[in-house]
Amino acid sequence: MSLALLAVLVLDALVFRSLRLSGSAMGSFYGASLVLIGIALTWMIYLAAYSARFNGSVRDVLRWSFVLMVIHPLRALEVFAVLAAGVVLALGLPFVALIAPAGIFWCASILIEKVFLLHLRPEDAEAEAARQEDDQQGENAK
Repeated sequence: MSLALLAVLVLDALVFRSLRLSGSAMGSFYGASLVLIGIALTWMIYLAAYSARFNGSVRDVLRWSFVLMVIHPLRALEVFAVLAAGVVLALGLPFVALIAPAGIFWCASILIEKVFLLHLRPEDAEAEAARQEDDQQGENAK
């Protein structure tokens, strides 16, 4: 579903770009199309992180990943900045294109995990804190 939305937005941007190049007044919507593509890509990153972290129905995963992105707009902008930096690096240095997707998702997961921790139930937050403490003690023992 999210890929279909992205495909429609990309086609929309291509149409508005061609209208802009031809001098049509409708071409002024090209910038808005690019903004919507950025929002959709950021939501897709939230969607991947949410579906990896939590269980739920497809409807819940789609809805809650979008809600978390909307109620934390500064964090969403940070995630988009990571995405944009990865794309710029991949376009500028072709060999980086091989590792850019993994790097983008790794950096974004660090940012999004902070959002998830804000919205955990108290008992889940305690379990998460205990797990992190056990992980840290295991690393210190090595």
